[in-house]
Amino acid sequence: NKKKIYDTYGEEGLKGGMGGGGGGGFGDIFSHFGFGDSFFGGESSFFRGGRADTGPKKGQDVVRGLQVTLEQLYNGDVKKIMVTRTRICDSCKGTGATKGDKVITCSTCDGKGKKVIVQRMGPVITQTVTTCPDCQGKGKTVDPKFICKKCQGKQVVQDKKKLEVHIDKGMKHGQKIKFDNEADERPGMEAGDIIFVLQQQEHPVFERDGDNLTMVKKIDLLSALTGAEFKIKHLDGRILLIKSKRGDVIKPGQLKQVDNEGMPQYRNPFIKGHLYIKFDIDFPSKIPPKYISQLKQILPQEIQQHKEKEIKGEDVYECILTEPVITGDNKKDRKSTL
Repeated sequence: NKKKIYDTYGEEGLKGGMGGGGGGGFGDIFSHFGFGDSFFGGESSFFRGGRADTGPKKGQDVVRGLQVTLEQLYNGDVKKIMVTRTRICDSCKGTGATKGDKVITCSTCDGKGKKVIVQRMGPVITQTVTTCPDCQGKGKTVDPKFICKKCQGKQVVQDKKKLEVHIDKGMKHGQKIKFDNEADERPGMEAGDIIFVLQQQEHPVFERDGDNLTMVKKIDLLSALTGAEFKIKHLDGRILLIKSKRGDVIKPGQLKQVDNEGMPQYRNPFIKGHLYIKFDIDFPSKIPPKYISQLKQILPQEIQQHKEKEIKGEDVYECILTEPVITGDNKKDRKSTL
């Protein structure tokens, strides 16, 4: 709106004339909102050079990956990590000089921090703007006799600090833990943040799915048919004695649930997900012939009826399954397929 009025009425429109219509102008309009005359002008004005005053510029954040185990995410943990960053020199207060009045305007760039290099190539003249090599773009230099001995005039020093990273129960892979203003610090600039990103390591037994845990358990055929009983060491060291219901038959690939033995919820660790167990049945390679008749009596009736319906005819050929014998040029391909 301000630009539109300027384009239409010129500078007088901005001063309050609004094109000669007798209006109160921008100053009067914003005074009704409590901004006063300082909204557009003066050192304390809201707009300077066409943009809002946002305060000191914030330095770059430092992002680091943090390897964690599933046990640490389940139980919670504290990791102590040593970080190295730059801090403003406390000896010279970030001036680089032993005396404040010995910081002078750079004579090379006249305090601009930039240097213009003019090059002539025949009739063509080019100008290149580079950072001033003497003041490193700061626009200020220090009298060599008064350079700070601690930072050698660099205004900052290297500092080491041990950070305690608290891993709360239920945190997840990819979750961030931020330490405000713990990154590099420089004069006239707010220090950035150090951000740790949790990276969960693969677990040999459990796999996480949100607040739930899943695992694969191999049991023998007898346990699958007559009842399974086994132990699991949980992520907190507890031993879980797992039992199937009496009379239940566990099928290959079947999924069973153990209530409230999954992961704790983040910031609500007393509420837990579930533990899901997927069963892998280890079938015997052979059955002694003397037990076959007994198995026929135990197997479900519909299976026996299906087998008793013999298929007869001239086009029916009986084939017996045997172990594969891999030979010839396609041995490698057949082995990979099997």
